[in-house]
Amino acid sequence: MKTSTSESHEKRILQVLSYIQSNLDEDLKLEDLARRACFSPFHFHRVFKAQVGESVASHVRRLRLDRAAWGLRFTERSVTELAWEAGYESLEAFIRALKDRFGLSPTIFRNRARSNLTKRMDLARRSENYVKKGACGMDIEIKKLEARKVAYVRHMGPYDQCTPAWEKLCAWAGPKGLLGPEVDYLGICWDDPDVTEEDRIRFDACITVPEEVQAEQGINITEVPSGDYAVALHKGSYDKLIDSYTEMCGEWLAKSGRQAESTFSIEIYLNHPDEVAAEELMVEIQMPLS
Repeated sequence: MKTSTSESHEKRILQVLSYIQSNLDEDLKLEDLARRACFSPFHFHRVFKAQVGESVASHVRRLRLDRAAWGLRFTERSVTELAWEAGYESLEAFIRALKDRFGLSPTIFRNRARSNLTKRMDLARRSENYVKKGACGMDIEIKKLEARKVAYVRHMGPYDQCTPAWEKLCAWAGPKGLLGPEVDYLGICWDDPDVTEEDRIRFDACITVPEEVQAEQGINITEVPSGDYAVALHKGSYDKLIDSYTEMCGEWLAKSGRQAESTFSIEIYLNHPDEVAAEELMVEIQMPLS
């Protein structure tokens, strides 16, 4: 009974987390979120903090601040605009919050992030995988992608430690015949590891599923939204994915005239580490554009 109750609470809290991350610009009141999870506000607050490790208000505030930090690193948006979007009523409050979190003012944070990005791009250009093709070393296209229904298991922690989530997902999907050749294996990366603390990084291990598939205990269902995506093929070991993201966000994006959504990126795994050498691994990166 305790296990069933715990799994029910976990599922309901995860539904709320998904709603929050997709609606950061909304007025996210505790009472409304509690209603979505079918809890009283008092009980919801206690369960949320026990499962997530921070209060609802702290969680929302941190995600908004992380998004603002992403904007400082990869866009030319003004500090004032980012502060307002993050929900701060004054620029001074935003500067104070950023300094409390990262130890730097917005200007210094942005300048240091740009300097580190330039150094990382220089290193990537010198790597053996870098082949000059036009404005940058990757072929990057803008594609309009349809919505996709996926089953997923949430992993919290470093991206390179997500194997248990994949094992749980595949152990559920295999006996149901949901792992056929037509299935896409997706990783949804919600956080920038250069900004978010390791233990708070969110990763969803996903497979595409037919419309009739429903959520079950420990397995969640969501829809990856349709829209314009910057799409590029990464070839090589997973630990070099950071080079591809650096090139997409640091070089291509600045020249594309488009703005990236700072909420998530998608990785489509086209082969498996058990089947090919690390240098032959292929991942299609899909970065949503606003």
